[in-house]
Amino acid sequence: HCLILSFFFNDTATTEIYTLSLHDALPISRSTMDDVKNDLLAELERFGPDLVGISILEDTSPVGFELARTIKGTYPDTLTVFGGAFCMANPEAVIQRGEADIVCIGEGELALPQLLHQLERGAPIGEIPGLWSKGADGGISRQPVGPPLDLDALPLPDLSFIDDRHLYGPMAGHAYK
Repeated sequence: HCLILSFFFNDTATTEIYTLSLHDALPISRSTMDDVKNDLLAELERFGPDLVGISILEDTSPVGFELARTIKGTYPDTLTVFGGAFCMANPEAVIQRGEADIVCIGEGELALPQLLHQLERGAPIGEIPGLWSKGADGGISRQPVGPPLDLDALPLPDLSFIDDRHLYGPMAGHAYK
């Protein structure tokens, strides 16, 4: 996510980040989920995005799908883009969901900026490598993963939005940064 943000912030698109890390909180209680949805809707009302990206793993996908249903229920014209390990492993299951407009099946560092440029220009998005997308007719465009990234050409990851608590993780009984 930090690397993708580096691409976005070095570009012309207006980008805001609303982070929600639920992985350690699963299973999530109904009251907590209601609070999360209310907070998300308040952020959407404040910012009014054209597109919302949701990164999911298999075990966090139910929460991601529920949040996307909440978004679509209130802002039906807001596009939802799903990415993450579950989308790479099982993109068909994700794109078949009513709340998913676009699925990133590979690394998003090139595909997502291309998507933003196409949307800004009002151009078709169905030919962007690494994205599966639904057309106005309900058909699904399934583009293969794009070429591998040249790691030496990538910008430095933007870590400015990350709470320091998320930079530490356990390994072999110790916490590492």
